[in-house]
Amino acid sequence: MYSKAELKKYSDAVATIKSITRVYEEAAARRIKLVQLSVEKIDDFVGAAADTYLNVKFGLLAEQRDKKAPKQNILTSSFRKKTKKGITVLITSKDQYYGNLIPNIYREWHKDMLETKFDGIILGNTGTHLFEKEEIKFANVESFDLDDSNIDWKVIYQIGERISQYEKIVVYYGAYKTVLTQVAEKNDISNSISVGQVQKVKRYLFEAKGEKILGDVETDVIKALLQKRIYQSQIAKYAARIKILEIGQVAEKMSQVLGDLSKGRKKVHKNLNNKKQLQLYTGVDLWEGESQ
Repeated sequence: MYSKAELKKYSDAVATIKSITRVYEEAAARRIKLVQLSVEKIDDFVGAAADTYLNVKFGLLAEQRDKKAPKQNILTSSFRKKTKKGITVLITSKDQYYGNLIPNIYREWHKDMLETKFDGIILGNTGTHLFEKEEIKFANVESFDLDDSNIDWKVIYQIGERISQYEKIVVYYGAYKTVLTQVAEKNDISNSISVGQVQKVKRYLFEAKGEKILGDVETDVIKALLQKRIYQSQIAKYAARIKILEIGQVAEKMSQVLGDLSKGRKKVHKNLNNKKQLQLYTGVDLWEGESQ
């Protein structure tokens, strides 16, 4: 039987849980917003790099006019040094508390690895553990830790340098759609700058080593885009954690409390009715006794 004091305690618990839910949502929204600012800064950098890239290309085109054998494919050519065929980068996590998001990303990566036979890099213990369970192993896969709350950007920078040597670079990561929807995405960052991307062109000459400048810009953009995918993966994981761990657990607890609250109210209502009936019958008996 629930007393009025116990029922009030349950009501207070429901209010507290609702308040906690709001705090979780607001905290996650702040984290997502901060990471999104980093994504926007990378986009600004890539845009500025694209402007520089095209300006250098037009400078090289101008230089070719006085040469006997001019290069006709400067605008469409890539100038970074590519010594290897292809590589895939799988971005997972340190923790496993993201529902089906990480396994979905992993399946997409593993399927493509079987088809392409590319070299592979796994970022995060979760992806490494999934890979270790596979019967089919790839000898050309390296694993690195990825702490979502404390990313070692020096290691990411070194990985970016390494993957820039590959002709084709595909990154697999979680993408945020809504708080309730996160999906597995893959993105080819090999040819990350195109002539059509640049709106403003300043046609001037660079004094020397234009092709080296172009190669360096391509490499810098690849490293920046790898960082961007990691940031985007963070946003998706924050949202997945809200949905599955935080909101899910709170909702479950709320359901339990509300269920107990409903049962308690029914019992109190029933007890009050029984008490009223008992008083009524007792009063009738006394009445009848007096009339006799």
